[in-house]
Amino acid sequence: MNTTGKSVGSELERVCVENELVITTWSPVHLRDRLKELYWKGGKTAAGAMAFWEDTLRYLYLPRLKGRDVLAQAIREGAKSHDYFGTAYGQTGETFEVFSLAIPTSRSMTRSC
Repeated sequence: MNTTGKSVGSELERVCVENELVITTWSPVHLRDRLKELYWKGGKTAAGAMAFWEDTLRYLYLPRLKGRDVLAQAIREGAKSHDYFGTAYGQTGETFEVFSLAIPTSRSMTRSC
């Protein structure tokens, strides 16, 4: 880490990004793998985007995403394909509200997601 020249904050950010301690872009395949590993278990077929985001802030075993927009972009990219996951506005019982699969989406992450 070079402490001369640039500000210490920007240098620290550069080192964190370079060493993948902070993730600035994330592939949908990595999101899907984390969801399968930690959330889609015991018959569960859905996970809330906002809950996942908050868990990344809370638990050290989850990736350190630079911002919520990194997760949102991974969700948007993954929702375009049959290979990753679908999106919905919510779930009532077994029914997903406004479910879409392999359709580009502009949905935002909200508390109800």
